[in-house]
Amino acid sequence: MVRAGQGADRRGAAPRSCATSPPSRPPDRLARRAARSPPGPRGPQRPPAGPRGLRPPHPAAPHPAAPQDDVLGASGQAGEWKVLVMDALATHVVASVCQMTDILDAHVSCVEDIGRARQALPGSPAVYLMAPSRANALALVDDFAGERGPLYRDAHVFFTSAAPPAVLDVLRAAPGLTQRLRGLREAHMEFSVVDSRTFSTMHPYALQHLYQDRCDQPPHLGNYRGCLDHVAMRLACALATLGEHPAIRYQAPAAVRDGDPGSQQARYAVSQAVAEALHVRLGHLAQALGGQLPAPGSCDLLVVDRSLDPVAPVYHPWTYEAMAHDLLLGDGNVYEHVQNTGEGVKSRTVKLDESDELFVELRHLFIGDAYRHVAERNARNLERSRVQRLREGHRDGSLKMSDLQAAAQALPGFAQASQQVALHLDVAGKLHRYVEGQGLKDVGALEQELMGGAAGHKELSQALERHRQLTTEERVRLLTCYYAAHPDDRKAKRWAQESGLGPGEMQIIRNLELLGMQVAKQGRRFLQFSKKARAAPRGAQNVAEGEFVLMRAQPLLHERITEAVEGTLSEEQFPWVVPPPGGGRGGGAGGGWGAPPGAPAAGAAALSARTVRGAHSVGWAQRVRAREQERAAGAGAGDRDRPRQQRGRRLIVFVVGGVCHAEVRAAHVLSQQLGRDILLGSTGVVCPSTYLRQLGALRQGGSD
Repeated sequence: MVRAGQGADRRGAAPRSCATSPPSRPPDRLARRAARSPPGPRGPQRPPAGPRGLRPPHPAAPHPAAPQDDVLGASGQAGEWKVLVMDALATHVVASVCQMTDILDAHVSCVEDIGRARQALPGSPAVYLMAPSRANALALVDDFAGERGPLYRDAHVFFTSAAPPAVLDVLRAAPGLTQRLRGLREAHMEFSVVDSRTFSTMHPYALQHLYQDRCDQPPHLGNYRGCLDHVAMRLACALATLGEHPAIRYQAPAAVRDGDPGSQQARYAVSQAVAEALHVRLGHLAQALGGQLPAPGSCDLLVVDRSLDPVAPVYHPWTYEAMAHDLLLGDGNVYEHVQNTGEGVKSRTVKLDESDELFVELRHLFIGDAYRHVAERNARNLERSRVQRLREGHRDGSLKMSDLQAAAQALPGFAQASQQVALHLDVAGKLHRYVEGQGLKDVGALEQELMGGAAGHKELSQALERHRQLTTEERVRLLTCYYAAHPDDRKAKRWAQESGLGPGEMQIIRNLELLGMQVAKQGRRFLQFSKKARAAPRGAQNVAEGEFVLMRAQPLLHERITEAVEGTLSEEQFPWVVPPPGGGRGGGAGGGWGAPPGAPAAGAAALSARTVRGAHSVGWAQRVRAREQERAAGAGAGDRDRPRQQRGRRLIVFVVGGVCHAEVRAAHVLSQQLGRDILLGSTGVVCPSTYLRQLGALRQGGSD
């Protein structure tokens, strides 16, 4: 029986400056139990004892062999039932990628919270997975001390990251624990898996700590430095789990100009500071792991920050997943699906993630295409109903028992497929109704034209007058798109009056200058719109409901990833921490930037869009790759039968300050289009409303 302990609250989470909040709604039973304990980060799946390989949560996905003595199998005796004790951090890490059945399969009979009082099970071994905090160490010591005797037979302890000496001293000074301690290791898993190509270091306050007003001055300096170091530490954990020791590039600091707000140099230096701290940590980690990491330069890592494109999280996305998070889900992925059935109204809570195959098909489609796709799938399901075919094929009453048995066996699969279709019809319908009710098609098209410079104050004024039903957030987003290409703070009062925005909402827009965007006409740099979008002729293929009108703008990260893969990324704007041997220029789409000597050129690799990964492949990064590639337009049967391959080295892009879902989509789409294994990491994945709240907290009105 799997249960969670109850009782007194003993916290083991990371400090606020580098901790995360849990999902708005816990993703499964394990996380729902964890929600009763202090909030902690979400993270990767079945915890590894060493730095390589995580087992993917999707049951049909391939996965590498688990490292020796996996965390969940650490009791030392095959088939022995054990207790799993975790803190809030580890619980959310495991919950994001582990189902309860995975834990039961590992012979875990009981999942407990180290921060709560627990029942003694002196005959069972215990596996502890927790952050290396003093509070957790004291709780562990208490489990094996006192008059009541030890709670468990013995302890196998795994810390989610490197334990400081002070924590180890607490454990050494506890004879009751040391006598029963069977193992003490570092699992290197303080990061969460978002999807098959995206991970997060779980720092929801990173934007505030690194970009707020006077970030490098007391009392904010401690949070600034601490956040930089903690981001580097968790990124090192992710790279160790991936089995990579990359060659690192970073976004070079921009030059500070007259009129920039105070502490701007510290903000511009965020990417460089994280990259350099990561380089040092990976060196120490490679020594500590004793050869388990490859030599430096096993893959390529590009570290950028939110100042690269501060407007990408603001304008409306028009793909299925991004719109669902924007308008329905927020930062979580839990959706409450309400259905009218023959038994009345029923509600069920579901997750929109890669465990849903239909969601994987829909997530990166233009919203209109997604709705048509769901409708067509619904029609096909009805046509394929085995029961319906039986009814039509046996009108003469010659129905056999074998036919009925086959129909009964088909019903569960058909019911599940029908539930998926009904779910996404509901989601797509709600999105459609919101778009129509708020007039977002016109607003979205205007956003594209404002950022591209094809529209100005006249069109904005007309839109604000015509769409008075827009929410405050929608008006802030529209005005932000205007300022991206028309910086002039002298008109702020006029726009505040026309848009009906108060001082707090206007301050959100002004705070974009802390991320380097020009808000006033004083010569500071302003948003550089995508080259492809700038070149797009206004009115070409201008269909009212067409994808072209609403999706001309691509995040600048899309362009930078493409340049990185093609070997054209500027070394002046994106220098190396340590230049790799042979120079940093890549060999185009084949060898890629920073490709080692002898890497295949674009022409040589053009026969295949994929390469077989080496021994350091990670399961969650391959979870749905084959399925997506099989669905790619133009892929023939021969392509589907080939081994999964990708050209060149793995490219990892890490964004400090958060990424939006449009940028998550870019990593998926470009990985498929360019034939490269591209992973995207960040301090968090944010929806537009969260990003605007974070911007508003950077500086209060009246600050210099």
